[in-house]
Amino acid sequence: VSKFLIFPSLALEPCTLRCAFLSTGAYGPEHWVTSSVSCGGHHQSPIDIEDHHARVGEEYQELQLDGFGNESSNKTWMKNTGKTVAILLKDDYFVSGAGLPGRFKAEKVEFHWGHSNGSAGSEHSVNGRRFPVEMQIFFYNPDDFDSFQTAISENRIIGAMAIFFQVSPRDNSALDPIIHGLRGVVHHEKETFLDPFVLRDLLPASLGSYYRGRSRQWGKDSCSGQVVSGCRKLP
Repeated sequence: VSKFLIFPSLALEPCTLRCAFLSTGAYGPEHWVTSSVSCGGHHQSPIDIEDHHARVGEEYQELQLDGFGNESSNKTWMKNTGKTVAILLKDDYFVSGAGLPGRFKAEKVEFHWGHSNGSAGSEHSVNGRRFPVEMQIFFYNPDDFDSFQTAISENRIIGAMAIFFQVSPRDNSALDPIIHGLRGVVHHEKETFLDPFVLRDLLPASLGSYYRGRSRQWGKDSCSGQVVSGCRKLP
């Protein structure tokens, strides 16, 4: 299933995501191919964006966000999936433009980070550089499907917005509800409701420049699916 990628950077306070969920080591993305041959394809995650292979895509529209500036409801919850931590969104967040075929609704947020603060924990990379934390927001087209899972089961297009975080000497208060929630989901399958947060505050101030890529990650055999092509380069 297709994956839509945006790779700007965002500041992150040090010593915030210190817990037991790891996306590196024996269970990291570099080992996914051992569990499924389709996970080793040319367009399979993880992706390393290389500037010398990227091109400026003037044909893509600006990214349009709807609902991202609203405070989340008290029904929003976080879960330890055993592989990562996921935030299940219960409010209406939509994204359009940037070459997406329609208006897509946000379903969930996932995080990837490393063994220690400041280590290379991101799933994807830019010019070979991995970042301390990567946040991924997953979307589906509600005009075509009644749920995110239905879109996946039918191997159809989904979207993913990936944001890299960097360590900063200053605390990022926008992350406080996320950090507080982590304390309640240390063990597998644990769930907790989150304090209200604003999803837009977790994104970079400017979304005018981004990388747009193609990837295969979702599908009935874990890594198969349709592809959205193209890559837009950060100036």
